[in-house]
Amino acid sequence: MFPKGRIMTGTNRRDFLKISAAVSGGALVTSPSLGDSQPSTAPSTETVSFEVNGRSMTSQRSAKTPLAQVLREDMALTGTKTFCESGACGACTVHLNGEVQSSCNLPLYKVAGQSVTTVEGLKAKELHVVQQAFIDADALQCGFCTPGMVMAAAAFVDDHKEKSPQRMPTLEEIGHAMAGNLCRCGAQPQIIQAIQSCFGPSAPLSADVTPRHDALEKVTGAAEYAFDYYPSGVLHAAVLRATHASAQVKRINLDKAQKMPGVKGVVVHLPKTKSGYARVRWVGQEIAAVAAETLAQAEAAVKAIEVEWVNSKPSVLPSEAKKMLAPPVWSEKEHGDAPNAQEAPGAPAFLFKWEGNVRGPGVFHSEDDYQAAQKTIESAPVQVTFEGQTASQSHIPLEPHGCVVEVKGDELVMVATTQTVKNLASDLAEAFDWDAEKVKVIAPFVGGGFGAKATFRPEHLMATRLALKTKRPVRLFYKLPEHVLLGGNRPGTQHRVEMGADENGQIKNIVHHNESYCGAAVGETASRMSQAHYPMAEVQVLDQNVVTHTPPSCAFRAPGHPPNAFALEQTVQLLASKTGKDPLLLRLENENRPRHRAVYELLRDNAPLLNQPLPPADDPKRFARGVGVATAEWFQMCAPNTKVHVEVLPNNEILISTGSQDMGQGTRTSLAAYAARLLKKPSEQIKVKVGRSDLAMAPGSFGSITTSSIVPALHHALEQYQKASAPKVGQVFVGDRPLDLEGFMFPPSWLNFVAHLSPFAMAKDTPASAQAVALEVDRLLGTVRVLSVDVALDSGTLASPVTAHSQVTGGVIQGLSYALYEERLFHKETGRLLNDNMEDYKILGIADAPEIRVHFYDEPSPNNPVGSLGIGENCTVATLAAVANAFHAATGASATQTPLTPSRVLKYLEG
Repeated sequence: MFPKGRIMTGTNRRDFLKISAAVSGGALVTSPSLGDSQPSTAPSTETVSFEVNGRSMTSQRSAKTPLAQVLREDMALTGTKTFCESGACGACTVHLNGEVQSSCNLPLYKVAGQSVTTVEGLKAKELHVVQQAFIDADALQCGFCTPGMVMAAAAFVDDHKEKSPQRMPTLEEIGHAMAGNLCRCGAQPQIIQAIQSCFGPSAPLSADVTPRHDALEKVTGAAEYAFDYYPSGVLHAAVLRATHASAQVKRINLDKAQKMPGVKGVVVHLPKTKSGYARVRWVGQEIAAVAAETLAQAEAAVKAIEVEWVNSKPSVLPSEAKKMLAPPVWSEKEHGDAPNAQEAPGAPAFLFKWEGNVRGPGVFHSEDDYQAAQKTIESAPVQVTFEGQTASQSHIPLEPHGCVVEVKGDELVMVATTQTVKNLASDLAEAFDWDAEKVKVIAPFVGGGFGAKATFRPEHLMATRLALKTKRPVRLFYKLPEHVLLGGNRPGTQHRVEMGADENGQIKNIVHHNESYCGAAVGETASRMSQAHYPMAEVQVLDQNVVTHTPPSCAFRAPGHPPNAFALEQTVQLLASKTGKDPLLLRLENENRPRHRAVYELLRDNAPLLNQPLPPADDPKRFARGVGVATAEWFQMCAPNTKVHVEVLPNNEILISTGSQDMGQGTRTSLAAYAARLLKKPSEQIKVKVGRSDLAMAPGSFGSITTSSIVPALHHALEQYQKASAPKVGQVFVGDRPLDLEGFMFPPSWLNFVAHLSPFAMAKDTPASAQAVALEVDRLLGTVRVLSVDVALDSGTLASPVTAHSQVTGGVIQGLSYALYEERLFHKETGRLLNDNMEDYKILGIADAPEIRVHFYDEPSPNNPVGSLGIGENCTVATLAAVANAFHAATGASATQTPLTPSRVLKYLEG
């Protein structure tokens, strides 16, 4: 739960106008707002009476105030979420007189005298049938979208049962009813299953399978996120952002802003230099921040900040940026200042060659070896080459980036939406020279992350500076355009893969040239899988980054690997076609690692469409169908310094606690399910606490590091608990994570005596995955419809089968969305993001979700202390490539650019 003292602010008003900014000296932009267009310290109010969850309520807000704001800030009904603020995402769904209604864009005056039901009021004496169905089907992950999903599904189920009580709704009817609700985690297949189960029997969970530990809180709206926290006396912050992609800021004048009504503090974020301020290198870069009594006042004050700057021509598109005379993003002296786009620490700039905006290859790259490998391929009996590119993809977790910062005595407390409570607390302590023991970061529930929330970010700095300056709590959360533009993105990539093989398809040599487009950042590459995935081949890679005047990229689920698989696995598909080999058999013949082979054979033996013909389309002349296969792998990482505490509670209960966090992947459930199984104890007797930096040492949630770290430490603590003859209430057993049985790939074995102190280790396991996708291509319209997906992957011992299954289907859904819809589009002259809203940036919806069948290779890992392996990354790597290969199987054409939009599909079909 949150710290005590939460109240709702009564003066924060919003309307439906987007505030545009125009200040002297240059154009600057704030986030769009639903706040007052004419700020006032005493806004006019009206009395609006209506019913909420069966109770009569009265609001004194402006009649234009969105209902969602009143529910959340005045009535503490924070189960109603907001994200898009335009009715496009469904997170704010309520019932108005029993009908589905978006509340983020519904003005208060329209509910006068009406009856409103929120997710908190859906449950009567017992859960609504839909709420129970969502729990049973595990139709949720992070849970941020779940209240809106539940409300939309409940209205549909109730209406359908009344009108057609004897008929199961069709998939089309379910898709239509849920079309207004988005889920970024990828729970769509389970949501469909949950709704269907309301009309007939469904397969119940087996007695030894623990359901999601926090499902009840999520389906009832009781789960509290950082976004839901409004402490007493909270100030609201807005950020001044650049609308120019390349400019030198000469002067910033805060005088007018500081005198605006309600303003309590203003800080400049852009670093000071001898000649003024640091250069602006992308649209949206942070200039300054304002804290005021209301968000509308803060945004109005941002408009009053005066900025003088000198604009220059930006390099926006990679194709232009890598030209010889393109405007530089970083000068030669500034190469070391470029942000790091990868999860791992960035390598020093002197290890890379730079030529203009092109970084790389590394100084140790041998051009002679690279060219020799190319010549070897030229003389191979069979040669294939693939060239293609992938688009940049926005993270867009539905809980926007942000935090609330409070100074409580000598403590600095941040409630944040973060994947790394421990790391964030450490970074805060260092940045503000604060006693590390007095810095607390709290993230009780996290609304998705996918890598974007794994770092110390500008909003953390700005909110903390404002809280210190004003001596009041400060709340700073991104609005949707900020979130899409700046909330994280997977780099776009360009590939050329050359492959040489013998007449039997045995791969001998691979040469891979990759360019990654990380915006103004550097570091991520998309060739690491090429270097390891076909272990019997000789491999040469050439990696380069092209920097542009666009926002920096950051790690996105399995960073670098999905675009790598897109290029590598399409090259293998071409090899299979050229040699007449079955694509999966070809991969088996090029694999000598037993567990990899076992995963591929698992797919071969269990994917129906690999063993029988694909049913023909209704109109074969118009629709082409095909099945594609792709394989992949991901590193196995862990944190040897992890600790888990098990505390004895009254009534034979235990409390498991550790300083990790749960952003939907199932940390709580993995701990609870493993303990329930080992102790043969009902899950109701197991409590779990995570998401606080003041708990035991644990890793962040990224890179599939969490489960393989915390479960072995939990096992150690439970062993002590079991051995205790009569454990007393209050007694705590501390579990350490044992070292891997075969040692680590990194740190090396000679450092084993101190390895247990390390926050990071690379295990010797490299788990494999394989996917088969069946799809249909409309030759007339150019659309692609995925029919089904089979996934096989090396999971090791599953701590929580329920959440593991959901995590895999979620990874596949994200991969399908990446393949078919997602692409960041920038204006080539100004550097502005053209699709910064959920109407223009498309992600896969419920109606697009195919059947997904998951096949776990759950033999215990011989290396991990309890046999477990991470799966969150590995499950999404092969999806894009499998879609591309299925497209090739259906049409005979290669998909050389993502996403597979209708215009591109028609172009490929034309040849």
